[in-house]
Amino acid sequence: MIERLSLPCGDWLWRRIGLPPVTDWLQRLFAAQPVAPLLVAAGATSAEALDALLAQEVRRAAPSPELVEAIPCALSPAASPEQPQALDTELLRTWLGAPGGDREHHLGRLASACARAAQIAWFEVPQADVSEVHEAARRVLNAVRALAPEACVGVGLLVRGRPAGDPIPLDQAWPTDAAPDVTDPDPWARYVHLRLAWHVGGQWARAQDATRLPRIADDGALSQALDALSARWFDALPPATQAALVEADPDRLEMCLAEHNLLMDRATGWMGPPMPTPWVARALLCRVAQHPARRQLRAAEACRPWNRELLDRCLWLEALARDRLVPDEEAPPRDNALDRDHIFTRFAQGWGAEARFMLDQHEANPLEPLDFHSLGQAGYHASRGLRDSLLTGLRHLRNVLAHGHAVGWAAHEELERLEGAAVRLR
Repeated sequence: MIERLSLPCGDWLWRRIGLPPVTDWLQRLFAAQPVAPLLVAAGATSAEALDALLAQEVRRAAPSPELVEAIPCALSPAASPEQPQALDTELLRTWLGAPGGDREHHLGRLASACARAAQIAWFEVPQADVSEVHEAARRVLNAVRALAPEACVGVGLLVRGRPAGDPIPLDQAWPTDAAPDVTDPDPWARYVHLRLAWHVGGQWARAQDATRLPRIADDGALSQALDALSARWFDALPPATQAALVEADPDRLEMCLAEHNLLMDRATGWMGPPMPTPWVARALLCRVAQHPARRQLRAAEACRPWNRELLDRCLWLEALARDRLVPDEEAPPRDNALDRDHIFTRFAQGWGAEARFMLDQHEANPLEPLDFHSLGQAGYHASRGLRDSLLTGLRHLRNVLAHGHAVGWAAHEELERLEGAAVRLR
C-alpha cells in the first residue's frame, strides 16, 4: 500500500512495508486455506488508524462485497492469560460478544457463522501475553476447522512492542522513488523524506508527526527540526526508561534498547548488528554529550541509505576516471608502494587485500593495477588536470562515506559538481 506524506519541502509517496504479507494472509483465508494466527507489530499506530487500515485491507482482499460487510475490523482487547485453561473460552466470548456459555457452545456458534461468511477477529495483545494468546488462538482455529473444514476463519494479533518471533511490521513505512503529481521531483524533498525515514526508523506514525521540517535546502535547519522531534519523543518516554538509557554503558546499551523496543527495525532493510533507532541516538547525544556509549550512538546518525547512494555514485565516477588516466610526467619518482609493476606483481601472487577479497572473474580478471589500485594511487599517477578537477575531491568524499560519517546535502552538491567535471572530461 502506498501512502502520501506531506511535508513543507514537498509531498512524497511512502510504501507501507507490512501490508503485502497481511494481504497475502487475507487472500489465503478467503480461499478457505488454513492460516495460522497473524502476528502484527502495530507500534505507535492509533487504534482508529489500525481499524481503518485493516478494514481497507479486508475490502481489497475479499472476493465479494458481501463478505466485507460481515467482518468487523475493530480491535478487541485479548483475554488475560492468567487462567490458561479458560483462555480459549474468553477469546471466543470476546470474538462473539457473548458473556456467557462454555467453549464448545461458542465453537459451534463460530462454525455456524463461518457457513454464512468469513470470520476474522482482531485482538490487541500486551507484549508479555503474546505467546499464551497466540497458542490459544491457534487452538480455537483448529477446533473451528475440525467442525467446519471449509471455514474461512482467522485471528490477527496486534502487539504494540516487538514480540519474539517474526511479527509483520504494520507500523513501518519507507519512501519510494516517486513523488506524487510530478515527473521531475525536487532532490531536496527526496533527501528530507529519506533523512526523516531513517531518523524515525521507518515508524510511520512518527513520520506523520514531523510537520515542521524546512521547505528550502538548509541542512542546519533540518538537523535542528529533527533534534526537536527527538527531544519531544524522548521526553514522552517513561522516566525510568529515560534514566536507563542515559546511564547505559557500551555493554548495556543494546540490552537496554531492546528492553524498550528502541532498536532499529529489520523491516527498514537494516541488516547489520542491532543499532539504536536514530531518533533515540540523537536525543541521547543532545542530552548527554559525553554519553558512555556516544560512539555507538553517533554511528546511528549516518543515514545509511543516503550514504550508500552517494557512495555508489562515487564508485561509478571513480571507474570513469580510471579510464581517462594519463600518466603525469611531472610526478615525483615512484617508490614500491606506488609502483604499478610492483603493485600488480603482488596482486598476481595473491598478496594484499585486493587479491584476498576481489571476486575471481576468470577471463575478466584485472589486467593491470589501474583496474584495482586505490583512488589515492590513481591520483598519484594521474595528470594534474584530472587530479585537480575530479580525483582529489572524489577521494575526500568517498573516504568520508566509507568511514561511516553522517553526511548531508553538501555531499550531494559536491557530487553534482564532480559529476559535471566527469562529463566535461569525456
